[in-house]
Amino acid sequence: MTQVIRKMNIEKIHKKSYAINGVPGFTPSPRDEDSWYYVSEAPICRCIVFVQDDWVEIHNVMVHGPRGQGHGTAMIANIRTAFPGYHI
Repeated sequence: MTQVIRKMNIEKIHKKSYAINGVPGFTPSPRDEDSWYYVSEAPICRCIVFVQDDWVEIHNVMVHGPRGQGHGTAMIANIRTAFPGYHI
């Protein structure tokens, strides 16, 4: 992991699931050590989170279910909580 990842409060919850700064649902990506798979409001919302020096980039956002329920907004709020001080 990079220095950015090492600075975060990462807690292993299950065999493959981690909590970052108290937000559960993160799984390390096997392809890139600076990215995480995130499942929020399981299994409704999914995305890939790339972490850099002072910013977080979100890719492949998928929200299943009816529109207008606030699940995507809740997912973004959880990512903001997991990575405080980062520009998304």
